[in-house]
Amino acid sequence: MLIKKFNSEEVSFVHHSLPDLSLKEIDTTFFIDNNLKVAVPIFVLASDDKIAYKLSEETNAPVIVDGKDWINIYVNNRKDPLKIDFKKIIFAKVKDGVEAAKAIRNSMIPIITEAQIKDLPLYITQLKIAMFLTNSKNIEELKHAPIYLMG
Repeated sequence: MLIKKFNSEEVSFVHHSLPDLSLKEIDTTFFIDNNLKVAVPIFVLASDDKIAYKLSEETNAPVIVDGKDWINIYVNNRKDPLKIDFKKIIFAKVKDGVEAAKAIRNSMIPIITEAQIKDLPLYITQLKIAMFLTNSKNIEELKHAPIYLMG
């Protein structure tokens, strides 16, 4: 029996059911505090400020460190974190891009752990597909996408 190592990330299906699908047309820009915009609406939760700064250099996702009254946000390679009061905002730990889309739709900010950061490009692709299928061209439209509530 021959078993070959298979890397599924190297394979993509060619779709036929949605011939106009263009993930490049989906805008995932997200505004933080009405002043700063970031391209990735999935935040990374870091264990401390040093790790957060390092991760912010490696990814274009906002990286947060939870404090008592404030959350430090490292974004766009800024050495000084933004301190934002997120007391009224709900964060949702997600395991993929579809859950991130659902969290955004339900007025939450999706976060992933440091360990999940390697999967962030996959999560963004999944998020964009969910946005396309809900006819949401941007994050604001996703926030108002029709949903079914189960249970």
